[in-house]
Amino acid sequence: GWPPGSGEMCARRLAILCSRLQLLLCSSHKESVLSFFYPSPEGLAWTQLLLLRLWSYLLSQAEHLPYRHQPALFATLTPLMERGELGPSALLGAPALLLEKYAHVLWQTVGYVVSKLNRKAAPSEVRVFCSHALSIAFFRLPLLRPVLLGAILPPGENRFKHVREWNLPWSLQRAALREGNAAPEPGDASPPGGRGRSSWSSSRSSARDTRAVFASGGTPRGRRERGGAVREADPPLDAWAALWLSQGMANAVPPAVVERALGGRYWRERLRKRGHCFFLLLEHWTRHAPAAMGTQPDESTNWRVVPGHAVLIKAFLLEMRQRPVHLWPESMRSCLAALVQENRPLTQVFARIIVSAAGTTSLRRVLGALHQLSDLMTVAATDEQPSLPGSGASGEHRPRTPAGCRAGVGSQPGGLSFWREGWREGPSAALRDNAAAEAHSYDLILQQIQYLLASQHFKVVGCSLIFLYNHLDRLPEERRG
Repeated sequence: GWPPGSGEMCARRLAILCSRLQLLLCSSHKESVLSFFYPSPEGLAWTQLLLLRLWSYLLSQAEHLPYRHQPALFATLTPLMERGELGPSALLGAPALLLEKYAHVLWQTVGYVVSKLNRKAAPSEVRVFCSHALSIAFFRLPLLRPVLLGAILPPGENRFKHVREWNLPWSLQRAALREGNAAPEPGDASPPGGRGRSSWSSSRSSARDTRAVFASGGTPRGRRERGGAVREADPPLDAWAALWLSQGMANAVPPAVVERALGGRYWRERLRKRGHCFFLLLEHWTRHAPAAMGTQPDESTNWRVVPGHAVLIKAFLLEMRQRPVHLWPESMRSCLAALVQENRPLTQVFARIIVSAAGTTSLRRVLGALHQLSDLMTVAATDEQPSLPGSGASGEHRPRTPAGCRAGVGSQPGGLSFWREGWREGPSAALRDNAAAEAHSYDLILQQIQYLLASQHFKVVGCSLIFLYNHLDRLPEERRG
């Protein structure tokens, strides 16, 4: 707590300090990434170490601050974690001590998030920060990816449940199985009380498994399918996996630190239920993925090579199918808007699921489906996310990163440039895919509206006519007739 009689003064000083730090952390000499120019590698290394120390200190003090002062601290930590000095291209050739410090700070952040998830309640600001921090750690710690993916979509459910509405050119089931094969079985990553086998132990088999996770994104290369047919090639290494391997820092953190950061079971149960916690995490993961993959403003992200994309999308689509369309929570709707905004080809898949769940007899289901289709068309027709009721995944206003304060990995020099060649879709291809997805979505929606207009329920017909009237200007000219 504050010293007696000085609470208000300390609060004002803290607010002034956080505002000045945020102004400094959002300053940049570059346009593609939040970073300054440095005259020498020594100056860059000194700044990186200073940023890591500040990151660790602010995170350690967050638990001791009153709740009303924590949002200012989280608003300072967010641009700090996204600084370009802490990106993979800036860490090439960095000293081993610096990389080891970085890995410890990342696992410290994961430990803080897991400790909050192990509790039953947390303020909205804490939930938003934890989701954003966990999405950043997901990309920067390749060893964390199979743990989170296995908790969100267990291997058995991943193998035996299919999304039949999927109609994109690539196979979601095969991609999800390839990513999910590296997920440890429940209890392997962090056994309760430290008992049992740990997948992060220093044994020879664990070292081979760890290298397989880094080298092939979850499965060994060159494995043949049944009948001798060679399966499709694995995507190349992403920038962070290539960084840790190239610097020889794949096991920079002792297994005890990892087990302590991933302690407890309740956080796994919360992710496995795929409720509000999962939707908030997926929304922040979707918005951070282009920056983590080094996508420039004039480029389009190839989502097929984004780590964890297939498993997370499949888990979200399974929730869309299982939940009644009129009972979707606001966090799920906000996550759906973020996915459509960042990845337009998914629009047709979402439209197929919503249309199949609408029916023509139940007024509540029809109203819920029309509401979701309205939000879907609003996002697809505009560049900005629509203002949904509640204005956020958790009912609060989500503060956006200031203009120019969104960090991304710049062009990868030297050894990290190979992973982008041949796997990045060009702008023209992305525009064609988006146009085809939206045209197919309009056809599905109009077909369902025709079924609703033929219904015997006058309220269903009236709601369908209102929907057409509100969205007639968003339809192409050839479909308005």
